[in-house]
Amino acid sequence: MELDIKIMKAKQEDILIAEFMGWSYLHEINEFQDLVGQKFHKEVYYSTSWDWLMPVVEMIKSKMVERKHLGAYVSFESRLKDASWIGIEATYKTVVEFIKWYNENN
Repeated sequence: MELDIKIMKAKQEDILIAEFMGWSYLHEINEFQDLVGQKFHKEVYYSTSWDWLMPVVEMIKSKMVERKHLGAYVSFESRLKDASWIGIEATYKTVVEFIKWYNENN
């Protein structure tokens, strides 16, 4: 039961990130759709692959500068540096927390 809850939470976090990146999640077929390339993905790897996670970090940076949230940007940048020393899991959690904040404040 606890594992099921962890899996559901991870899926929700992946959906949150994918939508932030301009993708959509199609619940009826349980797939992610890359709206740029029109590709479908059964899985995303934000929590396990730097190749997937770093474009999200770059998107966050560009949105922060674009929206002039400089105080929040400095805070995020500092937390991100600390997290990246710990590893991808901590960086992933920092990204998820930021996206939640961003969605509430924009």
